[in-house]
Amino acid sequence: MSLVALFGEFFASLTLISISGYVLTGQLERLGARLHFTPGLLGVVVALGADSPEIAAAISALARGHAEVSTGVVLGSNIFNVACLLGVSAIVAKNGLVVGRAGLQLGGGVALLVTLLAALLIAGWAPAGLVFVIVLLILLPYVVLSSLHEARIRRWPLPTRIRDFLCDVVATTELSSDSRPGSTTDEGSRFDWLALVPALAAIVGSSVFMVDSATALGDYWRAPGAVIGVLVLATLTGIPNLISAIRLASQGRSTAVVSETLNSNSLNVVFGLCLPAVIFATPSPNVIALVALVFLSGLTLLGLILTGRSGGLRRTGGVALLGLYAAFVVTVVELSR
Repeated sequence: MSLVALFGEFFASLTLISISGYVLTGQLERLGARLHFTPGLLGVVVALGADSPEIAAAISALARGHAEVSTGVVLGSNIFNVACLLGVSAIVAKNGLVVGRAGLQLGGGVALLVTLLAALLIAGWAPAGLVFVIVLLILLPYVVLSSLHEARIRRWPLPTRIRDFLCDVVATTELSSDSRPGSTTDEGSRFDWLALVPALAAIVGSSVFMVDSATALGDYWRAPGAVIGVLVLATLTGIPNLISAIRLASQGRSTAVVSETLNSNSLNVVFGLCLPAVIFATPSPNVIALVALVFLSGLTLLGLILTGRSGGLRRTGGVALLGLYAAFVVTVVELSR
């Protein structure tokens, strides 16, 4: 296939997967409203829809024997989310990103634990099945908590401090009930689920062509698969998420931006890394992946610290996150030479 044809296939696939991901996210939101999901649970479901391009690309790459590309997509997407979704949003938001401390502590703690488990898996220090089970044991209670209302938690026979903390988490989430991209009070119709089928089919199909054309272009320029995954595919499939985050930040919906970032990263690890590793094979460690893990851990921790400060994540903090992302890009490029 000619170089022009490869470029055409890549950008056509990228466009289709981005549009389909946007449609899928909107339909999941409408269905969640129809089923009366709590804002927290709706946020998790919509984050899964928003992550569908990255997850599909990672699974497609691994299924077709491009393990380095697959791992790079997940790690690169998570780094892009923390640095760019939080960093750019902090710059765009009039008063920075200010969120509830309880929700940030719980969501951030979950994100850090999931990142640690991903590191153990990629480094080969823990089997894929064990990591997958532990990640589920961490995320499932978090999802269940997200589905509950404060009044129900108040009835639980828990120590007062723990119960108050959980209620603060849920209350913080409920404040962002209208904070999702394109959120609306329209609950949709009973046939909305039918739109999920073609959207999912388009995402899966186009991800195969996108990965194939991207790896072929990488071979043409002699770029390692890890670089194609961690920089090219991860960044381009994350642009729709970035656009949504910017819109939310400009509207002052800080909780939604942070929730979208943290939930997206955890779901990427579960469905884009752990589950494929169980089904296909555990990814082999490589230098770029290990460097990406270091940057991901550092950026996540720094982002949580800056966001948890009094006054939240301000423009200077956002610039710092973007600067570290630029350093990550430079480091990956230098390692690939």
